[in-house]
Amino acid sequence: MAEMFGNGNDFDSKAFGLSAIAGMRSMAALALLAQDVTRRQPGTLDGTAFAWLKSPRAAVILAALALGEMLMDKTPFVPARILPMPLSGRMASGALVGAALNAERGEDSAQGAIRGAMIAGLATLAAYVVRMALGREITNVGAGLVEDGVVLSYGFDLIERP
Repeated sequence: MAEMFGNGNDFDSKAFGLSAIAGMRSMAALALLAQDVTRRQPGTLDGTAFAWLKSPRAAVILAALALGEMLMDKTPFVPARILPMPLSGRMASGALVGAALNAERGEDSAQGAIRGAMIAGLATLAAYVVRMALGREITNVGAGLVEDGVVLSYGFDLIERP
């Protein structure tokens, strides 16, 4: 089972965590990844399809998109995350996170993408159930703010790790 989430004997908590965050806030996962990669500047991404993540400009743009997503999430206009289109977007974000982190380690990007998409999909469903239960106790805006707090605190903790 550990092989499903890491590289053999090593459980990759950053890839798992950022992929799970993609299931909660798709743009936050990418913004956190870009912040992490921009800060660390791993040379192993040079020459890959993920080298753009090292750009400070990409980190700023993704952070702005993540903030916009967090604001929009509190409105009644946003469809349920478990509908096909929103779910697909969250899984795509998880796939990008997983692929990029595997590429950084010199591992198979496709395997990382599949793993990241699966984790994001499962996290989407779990977060939906929690959000609906929490929404019965407090307002939708309050439940969304709690979710944002989890995303940001867990996410910043993840990217502070080596």
